[in-house]
Amino acid sequence: MAKNDGIDLPFPFMQDLQNPTFVGTSVPSYSRNLQGSGFGCLNYGQRSAYGVQSLLPRMEALNLSNPYGFNDYDTDLMYEAALHHIRVNGAADYATLPHHNLETHSGHSVSVAKDPRGSRLLQKKINEGTPQEICKILKELKYHLHELINHPFGHFVIQKLFQSSNISVAQKNALVYLIIVDLQKLKNVCMDDQGNRVIQQILANVKEPSMIHKIAVIMRSITLALMKNFNGGYVIQQCLKLFPPVCQNIILDVVAKNCVDIAKDKCGCCSIQKCIEYDELPAFMQLVNKLIFNAVDLAEDSYGNYVMQFLVKRKKMEVNSMLISRLRYRYIRLSKNKYASNVVEELLRYSGADNVAVIARELMKSPEFLNLVQHPYGNYVVQRAVKYTEGPLHERLCSIILSNEKKVSSCLYGKMVLQCARAGCNQ
Repeated sequence: MAKNDGIDLPFPFMQDLQNPTFVGTSVPSYSRNLQGSGFGCLNYGQRSAYGVQSLLPRMEALNLSNPYGFNDYDTDLMYEAALHHIRVNGAADYATLPHHNLETHSGHSVSVAKDPRGSRLLQKKINEGTPQEICKILKELKYHLHELINHPFGHFVIQKLFQSSNISVAQKNALVYLIIVDLQKLKNVCMDDQGNRVIQQILANVKEPSMIHKIAVIMRSITLALMKNFNGGYVIQQCLKLFPPVCQNIILDVVAKNCVDIAKDKCGCCSIQKCIEYDELPAFMQLVNKLIFNAVDLAEDSYGNYVMQFLVKRKKMEVNSMLISRLRYRYIRLSKNKYASNVVEELLRYSGADNVAVIARELMKSPEFLNLVQHPYGNYVVQRAVKYTEGPLHERLCSIILSNEKKVSSCLYGKMVLQCARAGCNQ
């Protein structure tokens, strides 16, 4: 057990932490690492503080308080006391280091950008620096943009580059080009939790039409991958939100060509619903037509059915009529499907009376109608039909259900439909 300054240190090597000369001068590799890295000018006391501070996270990462697996309360206390001593004394000395001085860190802007305090100083320098200083910073950062975009502190520096009026349009365009030219790295940052938000900020600050068009052309190559990713989908939505119609159409065209693949994906089914809102674009009808052509397949899919429901809920009568026509003679089958039955229900709810009549007549004329009334999923479709049919068709539907009361009342689902039919007759 090592003792120093009244503190019991559980490991002998910890006493060296009390000796500034040892930390700063006795480890050859440490001195060599300082040379050429902006720390060569530090004196012994400063190097000592830096050594102590750099050792702290390694100590905290190790289970030094219990190295042999024994439960020793006294050892825990001694370890915590030693660690506290390092935190207090090391942090106090470390604060005096020129670690966050940009002048002493010339040539190391990437490292500074990754540091909490260094990131703030670099952002300040971007706002207030001379053109020569700005050029120097950009030169040092330009090949590390993707790395910094994903960094918890570095991303603030990248955002500041695009927000600052001290950065010229030409410089911003050059940075954008360096970000988008590598497709794999661009895709990776767009899919990153942090990176996707930075890319959205960058897109919001790009104003030059020619650069926006270049971004759209590049994004076209990775649109499918991004649409099927939770974070990437937000980047595509930002493109559609901010780009002019011509560039929006470039993105939406890719979505339309791959809509089935996207709609069947867990993340893609949400992303594509946002794309359906851009009905003024030429590629919109291409997207809708392909969705309708594959309506049966999508309606029966666990994710695709949400896309079809969203399409129906927009209450575009022309689109709903096309969809109802496409699904004709398949309504019994779809009504018995766990997912597709929801699509049929929404068609009955959001389509006009004529379209509702088409679906209701097909259900009523089927020899499987009574089975549908008692089906776990089909009964809900019949209830919707009762609710939204009108006139003689409504009366006839209720009459068929009530006349077969004995057959359907033995089942819970049948009782639910009977109750709905009785309520419909009383209206």
